[in-house]
Formats: sequence, structure tokens, C-alpha cells
Amino acid sequence: MLVVGLLVAASVATARAQDCDAALARAQDRYIAGAYEEVEALVGSCLAAPSNTAADSARAFRLQALAFLRLGDLEATTVEVLKLLGTAPTYEPDRIRDPPAYVGLVRFIRAQLQAGTSQQAVQAWSAEPVPVRLPAPIPQRATEASSVSAKPIPALTPLGPARLVSGIRLEGGLGANHYGGERGVNAPTWFSDLADNAGVGLQLGISVEANPRIGFAFVYEAGHYPTLLRLQGTPPDFEPLDREQSSKWLHQGSALVRVVVFQGDPVRPYAFAGVTGTVSRLNDATRVGIGPRIGVGAEGPAGRRASVFVEGQGTVVFSGRAVDLAPRSAYELLSALRIGVRYRLTR
Repeated sequence: MLVVGLLVAASVATARAQDCDAALARAQDRYIAGAYEEVEALVGSCLAAPSNTAADSARAFRLQALAFLRLGDLEATTVEVLKLLGTAPTYEPDRIRDPPAYVGLVRFIRAQLQAGTSQQAVQAWSAEPVPVRLPAPIPQRATEASSVSAKPIPALTPLGPARLVSGIRLEGGLGANHYGGERGVNAPTWFSDLADNAGVGLQLGISVEANPRIGFAFVYEAGHYPTLLRLQGTPPDFEPLDREQSSKWLHQGSALVRVVVFQGDPVRPYAFAGVTGTVSRLNDATRVGIGPRIGVGAEGPAGRRASVFVEGQGTVVFSGRAVDLAPRSAYELLSALRIGVRYRLTR
């Protein structure tokens, strides 16, 4: 039993080490591809692993510092360099492989530490505690370059340490809407009238990422449903409708939770669910409904801060008279297909 237990523990430790290496390798790939904003989430999965070593942490801090430097965030770069020197006091940047600005920053911070910077002052450089231990003394130069810079940085899997807010993004999209309220009045089934009932839709929103896997979104949509006025007012299925005093547009506001199904590279599939309020104008009266929404989508990078998404969704509106004037309309069905862009305002 003891031998079996040791073998199991060894295999688990090996698997975890391989996971960390894979995570760092993927982060390195994203860095080389210019997707610097994706590095933080990826290295976090290695740093958060209970089995990661000091060498793993040093490699992660170096890569994160390089990514922040490319993004022009000097303060964040400084914090990562402090973490790196706290983990690997004899670390030396590679003057050939590393950017000159990074090499100069590491040497400057090292000089500040050698000049007697206090632990309290170091901690004050970051909004969150930085695990820096000041070596005494720090050698002017290691006898040879640290293995952190010499060893190629491995790849990364997603989902780094969760922050209260890790990213705020604006989004916009266009697509097609479908109204399923006629229930086969002019067609045999809901599916057979899918194309006939389609209209254009616009989507605008803002999303907040709690961490790389979970986000919250607040979305406004304006949907054009030409069939709303064409179908209504046809007794006995619909009560009379004044088309001059009614609108073909529905307005919707949604609060959604998005969850990444798995962290693909580069495409990330996700699912979402939430609550949607619907506002319409029928017979010169404003009508309001509410109901659940669910959907699925996929998102991929389109630059440093931008990404492209495609998603499909379905909404149930209660009561149905918020959408049309069908006599027995307890609920209505709305669906949409969207393609759009999300742009990150914060890292």
C-alpha cells in the first residue's frame, strides 16, 4: 500500500509539473503571437498550482513582465520584476534574447535593491502584496546567466488567479432575429417560418470579467421584426392592430452570466444565461415583458485588445402580449444570431 501510494503521489506530481510547463509554453506562444493580454491569465494557472516550483514561478514572472512591458504598463512590469528577483535573487536578463528596455529595468531595480530599498517600500510599489525577499548581499552579477532566461518558456493553459475585476470590455454586434409568435398561423411549424420571420438586429453592451472563465454582461439590443405588424390584426388569431401606431422594433435589455466551456487556443467556446426585459410599441401603447435567455457562442482574438465573437441565443418573453396581440399568448419565443467585436478597456 505504501509503495502504491508513493507511485500515485509521484504520478500526480509529474502530471501537475507537466501541466505547469504546458501552461507556460502556451503563454510563450501567445506572447510570440503578440497576444500580450492573454499571457496574464495563462501564467496564472501555473502560479496558482500548489505544486509549482520556484523555477516555475520565476519563469512565469519573467514572461508576465515582458508582456506588461509590451503593453506599455511600466508599473505592472515593475511589480513582476520585483516578484522575479524575490524568487530568483541571482537572476540576470539575457541581453541578446530580452528587449533592451526589460534588461535595463531589471538592472535598475536590482540597483535600487542593492542601494538598500526597504521591504516596506518594495511592498508599496504594488497594489497587492509582493513576495519579495531581499538577498544580502545581492551579487553584482551571477557567475552565469540564470536558467530562467536560458530556458525556453513553455506554454500556458488559461485561467490564472481570479481578481475582483480582471477586464472590462465594450462589445457590439449585428445579426438576424427571429420571431416565433405566430405558432404556425401562416406556416405549418415554427421551423418552417424561420426564414420568413427574420429581421436585422443590433447589439451593444459592456462586460466585466470576474476571472478568465466567468464574466458578467449588460447588453442592449434593438431588433427589427417585420412580421410583427404583418401577422397581427388577422382575426381570429390576432386582435385588431393599428399599424400606424405600432412599431416593428423590439428593444431588449439583458443581464447575463457568461462561462467559458473550455479554454481553447485560439477560439474559446462559452455558454451564457440571464434575464431579459422586452419593450414594444403596439396600438400606441408601450408594453413590457420579461423572461429567461440562454445561448452559446465562441470567441477568438483579433488583436491585442480586440476579439471577434459569434453567438446564438433564445429568449422566452412573459407575457406574450408584450410582443404581439395574439389572444392566447402566455409567452413568445425570440431567437437571434449575432457576430460582433469585443474590445478590452482594461487588462
